[in-house]
Amino acid sequence: MLKTRKHLLFILFMFAILINGTAQDTFNELVSSELYASGRSVVNGISWTNSIAYKGNRFCGSSNWKDGSILFNGRLYSGLKINYDVLEDELILYDETPGAEKYIQLNKELIEQFSYTDENTTQTFVFKELNASKGKEIFEEVYKGEVSFYIKHKKSVKKEIGTVYMGKLYDDNTFYLHDSQQIFAFKNKKKVLDILGNSKEIKDFIKREHLRIHRNYPNDIVRLLVYHQSLTPAN
Repeated sequence: MLKTRKHLLFILFMFAILINGTAQDTFNELVSSELYASGRSVVNGISWTNSIAYKGNRFCGSSNWKDGSILFNGRLYSGLKINYDVLEDELILYDETPGAEKYIQLNKELIEQFSYTDENTTQTFVFKELNASKGKEIFEEVYKGEVSFYIKHKKSVKKEIGTVYMGKLYDDNTFYLHDSQQIFAFKNKKKVLDILGNSKEIKDFIKREHLRIHRNYPNDIVRLLVYHQSLTPAN
């Protein structure tokens, strides 16, 4: 009887180890199977170094490493530390293993989507073609609907004289609305109204809800797009 109990406890112990291993984030699996395998290191990613040639933040949002997930080469990996290097337009993965820390610039051609939480806000990005003349690019997908809202993040450089830096970084983003057929860049309220049909219902909603249809207030633009979609009769 004692022998049977010991055998049962051993099985339960091994089962707990197995469950524990699977419950961990998928970083270890990603490292061993896809990203750092020596045969595919050039295909999936290269080493990345944070250049300090420019003054300012090169990342999207804060410069902190963010908790996120990546849809990479058809597989979803979560529990990762990532950052979007807007200056170089690259997604960076941080391996925080003590004593073996490393930064990997992922191959964009294998990235389908990634998301992270930055200061309590979750942002989602897609690697897709919105403009045929430019090919596939990384866009923040702010809202996806009948008319979708995307931001193409970009960092430009303003030259500074008399400093150790080559220049100062500043945000130079482009905002897009995209329906099923066309993509429209916009800078102001007039352009947004033109794209959405400039109807009385839309104007009344903006006034009633005190919406600020401006690039600095993307959440208000999302509210307007949700309302615009509600006006479309369901099929």
